[in-house]
Amino acid sequence: MAKAKSSRRVYKSAASAVVLNTDTEARAMIARLGEIDRAIAHQADIARQQIEQAKATLKAVADNLTTDAKAIHRALKSYFEAHADRLTDGGKRKTVDWPEGRMGHRLSKPKLKLLMEEALVIDFLDARCLDHLLRVDIHVDKAAMLAALADGTDNVADLAEIDQREEFFAAAAEVETERAIEVDAGEDAQ
Repeated sequence: MAKAKSSRRVYKSAASAVVLNTDTEARAMIARLGEIDRAIAHQADIARQQIEQAKATLKAVADNLTTDAKAIHRALKSYFEAHADRLTDGGKRKTVDWPEGRMGHRLSKPKLKLLMEEALVIDFLDARCLDHLLRVDIHVDKAAMLAALADGTDNVADLAEIDQREEFFAAAAEVETERAIEVDAGEDAQ
């Protein structure tokens, strides 16, 4: 399935499809862009409202069902503990498998609990050269690299280059303005 092209970018085939001859036509097209933006924003607002309503409905249903599930879980836990010897063959197994499902005991997933402040643990591990137990997130600061390349102050030209090109844009005004019937420059400029 082919992807739909964005209405914001002008591709050669689309650019040659419509030829404008006057400023008035161009201004009308820019105004139409504004109408399109407002229509999209309106539909996005409707979609957001529907999503929020669906989330609220889901939360209400899930809250009710979760309350029931917790009560069932507590009852099953009590039942399992009261009948553990029979259900586990005297402790030979930890779970009971039935066609409807299973229940039993298992170890939780392990999680780390630090016995002192994290900063102290980091200092301790660092001082004892246990760097393999530390995670350091290192990445390129692209804004700083762009600034360094633009200024020419750092010797980073061998590592990166600025990729910038001129591209056409058209954007409707943010504020609703009255459309001009006539352009005040005599004849419409081409």
